[in-house]
Amino acid sequence: MTFANRVQRAAYSLASWLSHRQSREAFLLVAILVVIADRVFASWIFPTYSEHVKSIFGEDVAQLSPLQVEFLIGVWLSLIALALGTLLLVISIASQSIPRLIDLYLSNVFSVSFIWFLIAGAFHSLLTIMFTNTPANEPSRIFNMHVLLPAGLLLVFPYTFYVLRQSKPDQVIAHISEQILRVIHDISSPAGSRLLGASGGVGFYQRQIFESLNQLDDVLSYISFKGPRAAIILSFGSTLRNYLKVKRRIDPSFFQVSADARADISFLTVANQFAVVEMDGLLLEQKLMRLLRNAYARMSASSDYDLASLCAKELDQSSHEVLQFPDCPATHRGTDKQLLLDFFIMWFNTFMRVAVKDGDRQNDVRNLFNLMFYYGHFASNLAQHGRYEELKSVFRYLRIYGDELYIRSRRSKALEFGVEVIAAEMSKVLKLICRSKWPLERQMELLTVLMSVDRQPGLHDADPQSAIILGVRLIQVGLALFYIEEGMPDAVRFIIDDLQADRAALGKERFGKLLEIAMKRLRTGTAGFWEDTDRGNENLYYTPHAAHIDEFQRLLAERLQ
Repeated sequence: MTFANRVQRAAYSLASWLSHRQSREAFLLVAILVVIADRVFASWIFPTYSEHVKSIFGEDVAQLSPLQVEFLIGVWLSLIALALGTLLLVISIASQSIPRLIDLYLSNVFSVSFIWFLIAGAFHSLLTIMFTNTPANEPSRIFNMHVLLPAGLLLVFPYTFYVLRQSKPDQVIAHISEQILRVIHDISSPAGSRLLGASGGVGFYQRQIFESLNQLDDVLSYISFKGPRAAIILSFGSTLRNYLKVKRRIDPSFFQVSADARADISFLTVANQFAVVEMDGLLLEQKLMRLLRNAYARMSASSDYDLASLCAKELDQSSHEVLQFPDCPATHRGTDKQLLLDFFIMWFNTFMRVAVKDGDRQNDVRNLFNLMFYYGHFASNLAQHGRYEELKSVFRYLRIYGDELYIRSRRSKALEFGVEVIAAEMSKVLKLICRSKWPLERQMELLTVLMSVDRQPGLHDADPQSAIILGVRLIQVGLALFYIEEGMPDAVRFIIDDLQADRAALGKERFGKLLEIAMKRLRTGTAGFWEDTDRGNENLYYTPHAAHIDEFQRLLAERLQ
């Protein structure tokens, strides 16, 4: 490479660095401050400083300078080499596990400002060499040697430690998360409409958010330590919730799918959905949900059950944020409560699809067990807020997944427990709406769904006995005992009528034995399971209403006569 080419390449690199907004701002700020400080020192401080030094040492301050001006530039260049060398070394090592780390330092005002300070000090010393024989330049030489140079020497090592600290994964994650929240704050501020209305403003802010989210996703893929991975998952969830809180204040133009959004990796293959995404105003929600779903699938595949459960928890907490929205007309479609709840139901189902496939592949229901806890919690939140239509949809989807789990359990026996978990979560919701005094017809409609969890019409016509899962029956009978306690005879009769199908499938004798086993387990069951699980030690089959078992058996016998 010729000297001219090297100069050209160096100039191009410098221009690229200067083209970065934070770098330009830091350069201008440092240059202005150095010039102002130099003039202030020369005009007001130098005379007093000279007299003070002479009174102490008996000599002029210029005679006490340990370095000749020719050596100043060399010292400054050494400081620059030390700072830049540390920066490049740390970035080159840390980038192996944290991609695109250089982007963070380019946007870090403190780091860029310190490098520019060293460059400004070197340039200032160069000027003192060029005009060393000028008496008027003596204050500038003393300022450089007695003020700027000591400041550079004192700060270079703290800067090294600062670079090392900022390269830690937790610091990187926190910094990227802060960048995202800063952008969300800007576009939701009173000036947000003006910022988004500028030429290319929508694409600029969308690109800023998406690039930061993509970097978090890249870090999640590279890092193997659980702490930073959990922090990234929490960042996805907190970003979504903070966005939902201020979304009503954001100008609707932000929800347009700009060219920058179309070029994002999450949307390159979904061009046919852009019209729907724009109409619904769910662009950022889609982006975050795709990243969270990818993280959930990744954690499930690697058997990191705790991190997979954390993904489900963030989904549940974000859906709860929507339920807190006031029941008032939406400012735009993207803040419509009904639309957002349907959106979260869709993503809960998407997570369920991942969990079902993972359970079938690994013959392990643990991820599904954890996810169902949060799906059930979401259903309970819907019940508490009186969202009947959404709750009915959730029950319908749960029944579908229950049937699919049953079919898959014929070859992966562990999945049968997933059907029992679905029934248990439905039972919890039914008890909640009963205590909340929902209309009887709505309660009965949802109860019908629970009773058909493993009995969807046509599914077991060839082998009726295969539809009977003891754990599901325990949960259904326990619910009947609850209804006896609450004084709901219609619900009790409905459950008893449904159990008659078991007698037809098993025969009187086998049905009697199954019933005897179920009643014994309900009588002797305790609230706590004897092993700890990710959801504590709650016994899914426990009923606190065992005192009504005799009455239930009497009603059942009367009905079967």
